[in-house]
Amino acid sequence: MARLTEAEILNALADVLGVKNILVGRGIYNTAKEGKTFINGDIWNASYAMVAVIGDANRLSDPSVGRTFLWSSDSPENATVEQYRDDASRSDIFRVRQHVDEIVIDPYFAHLMKVA
Repeated sequence: MARLTEAEILNALADVLGVKNILVGRGIYNTAKEGKTFINGDIWNASYAMVAVIGDANRLSDPSVGRTFLWSSDSPENATVEQYRDDASRSDIFRVRQHVDEIVIDPYFAHLMKVA
C-alpha cells in the first residue's frame, strides 16, 4: 500500500470537510527569559483546532478573521536586507527589516475547538 504525504492527507481532509485549505501551525518562539539560552516552545497547542474564514489577500471587502498588512513604502518586499562594512569592528553588518502588522478583523469568523 502506498504511503500518502502529509499534503495529500490534508488535501483529502479538506475535501471531506468541505473547506478550501487546512493549515497546520508549526511556529515556535523563545520561551527563555531575556538574555538566557534559547528554549523553543510551540505557538500552537496540538490539543486545539481552529475553523476560520480567511479572505482573499487582494480584496479587503472579503469576510475574514484577520489580515496581515505589509507597509511597502520603506520595505517593498517581504523582507528588505541591507549590508554594509564596518571597518571599526572589522565586520560586515546585515540589517533586515519588515514592516507588518497582524490584525484581528472579526473574531466571529473563527471558532477554536478543543480536540484532545
